Amino acid sequence: MATNKQEQAKAVFELWEVILQHRWRFVLPAFAASSLVLFGSLFLPRKYEASAHFERRNAPELIEAIRSGASDSYMDPIQSLTKEISGSHAITTVVAELEPRLKRVGYIKSQADVVKLRQDVMQHLIVNREYGDARRVQLRLDLTMDNPYVASLVVNALVERYIRTTRSEIMERAHSSIAYYDELINEHKAELEKNQTALGLFEQEYSMLLPDQPYSVQAQLAEAQGELTRLNTDLETLEFRRRSWIEAIAKEPATVPSIVHGSNPELTRLNDKLEVIKEKIRDHLHTQGMTEKHPDVISLRLKESDLQARIDETQKQVITSTEEHPNPKRAELELSLTASGAERDALKEQILIRRKKIEELTAMTTDMLPARAQYRKLQSLVGTSQKDVDYYENMRRRAENYLTPETGDRGVQLEFIHRANPSRRPVSPNLFQVILVAGFMGTATGALSVFLAQRTDESFRNARQVAESTSIPVIGSVSELITRQHRRVRQLRYSIVYPANALVMASVLALFTGLLYLDLERPDLLNKLKDHAKSMVSSPVESGTDAPGPVGLVVPENKPQA
Repeated sequence: MATNKQEQAKAVFELWEVILQHRWRFVLPAFAASSLVLFGSLFLPRKYEASAHFERRNAPELIEAIRSGASDSYMDPIQSLTKEISGSHAITTVVAELEPRLKRVGYIKSQADVVKLRQDVMQHLIVNREYGDARRVQLRLDLTMDNPYVASLVVNALVERYIRTTRSEIMERAHSSIAYYDELINEHKAELEKNQTALGLFEQEYSMLLPDQPYSVQAQLAEAQGELTRLNTDLETLEFRRRSWIEAIAKEPATVPSIVHGSNPELTRLNDKLEVIKEKIRDHLHTQGMTEKHPDVISLRLKESDLQARIDETQKQVITSTEEHPNPKRAELELSLTASGAERDALKEQILIRRKKIEELTAMTTDMLPARAQYRKLQSLVGTSQKDVDYYENMRRRAENYLTPETGDRGVQLEFIHRANPSRRPVSPNLFQVILVAGFMGTATGALSVFLAQRTDESFRNARQVAESTSIPVIGSVSELITRQHRRVRQLRYSIVYPANALVMASVLALFTGLLYLDLERPDLLNKLKDHAKSMVSSPVESGTDAPGPVGLVVPENKPQA
């Protein structure tokens, strides 16, 4: 691991020596490449973006009609708005409408320009949905072109065409739909009255056989089947409990032992012996006048501590006797098992009674099947007829709402939120991207120049390189001889020439970057500077002739301004 780190450090040090050795081979190509990229970006074609905001609002009555099941093939804004606004047919129509106007200002000069304009709009037009629900939909149209006035004109024309065609389409469909829905409503109302009459006569004739009556055979059958299901469930639950009790009884013993505890006689004997020893110690100390250092007293003290340790280790209570008694838990389980047997027999008897009743009711329902089928059929016909009438009445109301799209509370409202205005600030090329490319190209060019210089350099820099390249042994080396004149030249180079070169290169790069910034980010300020420069070298009369035209005029900009 240490060897690898040493090799890496050596490689980094050698790379730094190569860079210092060929530093001007890196700086000059890097400066030239960066300057060329920045200078060339001043002459790249500019792209301008025009953005228009558009909103479509549906009335609450229209939303209710859509949700009730009415056809919304041309009313779904989320699925159709984008296609209708930015489709190929819409773009072709708008370009054809704008062609005479663009020809007058010189933007279109031939049919090839028309085709190119149409293709540019199809390729660069982007429709973004900023907000959308059943009530309101907001769209933003973005178009990027080489002329900001043409881009804004096309975007506004696309939205205006959609509003115009949508309103005319709504009006035309509404008028034709109202008459059509009136005929359908009358037809389905007659069919509804016919089906309701047939249903009433059938209910009077078969009132006792209909399944919807509270005491009909079908209701009794459903109640009996529910009771049978409940009883079967109760029986299965009872059988599960019985099996659990049988398994528990098998695990429980018939009798359980009863253990009687008493005091340990060994502990009593040891305590009595300890009292005798303590009495002897008191007799030796108090009666005979012995001291604690007397051999007899010391012997008795050792016996006392030994007995005390044995007393501490001896159990206080021991088992004195064991008796067998009947297991009360087993007796309780056997009693529950016996009681569940009677309950099981009662449930089986109830199940048999319910099954017989269900068989009787099932035999009775065979006569009701034809009547029930006919009754359901008549009910379905009445419901279908009523739904058809409601559906076409809703459709007719919606068609009436289409006739008033701009009243403010009904129909569909179409309007601009923000019209597209010509922008003097280009969106392409991007300043940050240009600077990033210039830095990358300068670094890559400088690195390539250093690499080629190092590969073609065959000079020796130290004695080690001579020894490695030849078989001649190196006895010694002489350091570089620097004269006073060489020292002056080197001092002049490091103090004046190199800083001057760095200042010039930095100034050139800053100049190109500043011009590019003004051209891309602050075109208005650049135009003011140009106008101010013109006013400094021209007369007031001539400067008045160069004033810009009105904003609404389409000015062709085929060539970008540097």
